Amino acid sequence: MAMWKARYWGLVLAAGLLAGCAHGPRQQASPAAPSPHRVVAARYVGILPCADCRGIRTDLQLYADPGGAPAGYDLLQTYLGRPEGDRSFTQSGTWRSARGARQDPQALVIQLDPEQPGRTRAFRQASPRVLRALDVNLLDLPPHLPRSLLRVPDNLPPAAIVLTQGDAGGTVEVPAGQPVVLMLASQPGTGYGWAAVDGSTPQLFEVAQPLHLPDVQGSGFDVFRYEAREPGALSLRFAYRALGNPQAQPVQTVNFQFVVR
Repeated sequence: MAMWKARYWGLVLAAGLLAGCAHGPRQQASPAAPSPHRVVAARYVGILPCADCRGIRTDLQLYADPGGAPAGYDLLQTYLGRPEGDRSFTQSGTWRSARGARQDPQALVIQLDPEQPGRTRAFRQASPRVLRALDVNLLDLPPHLPRSLLRVPDNLPPAAIVLTQGDAGGTVEVPAGQPVVLMLASQPGTGYGWAAVDGSTPQLFEVAQPLHLPDVQGSGFDVFRYEAREPGALSLRFAYRALGNPQAQPVQTVNFQFVVR
């Protein structure tokens, strides 16, 4: 138990370095746009552990120069469920890729700020679309903790707010005109997938047909795309059920709450 706590707090302390930087908006902020001298090499989103809140919504953009070499990162983190409301903070720095984690010596590891031991963070590539947060000893966090970041499809608008299953149950504030994308883990090979129960609303309008992004061994992510159009509060409900049978009893449901400003 003591070892687990040390590993957990190692990540939380690294994330907590952001808390003293600045006060952010209560609404979900958008990631920064790339500069003309670099391009987005990959974008990852997900929920990471938090010591004193429901979780940390994390939006990581890795940049590369025209030759493909690492060219910095932007990190947007939103602390969810605090008494004073959700607060967002940003951080920028350098990154590099390397080989080797404790559980897998051949794993690709993404390191943020590797030259600064006090704030270095690392993620192991667990599959083509999943980064898994590592502790200070390059060990995976315990599986019951939120620890995964999902790779965002490359064709999404840079300003899109991308949410994952970990965002279910909370309320997200969205500016009108903002694209909103949901990525839900699924295994269509088992005959099951996600479907929107409520469909489009005047506040959030579905702008594309749902699609499935394969990952590894039959798993992947069902992707739903919306655009915030009219002010108001709404709830979107999704059901995980047998494919092609809308009357089938769902084995799981999730709800996302939104306020469009």
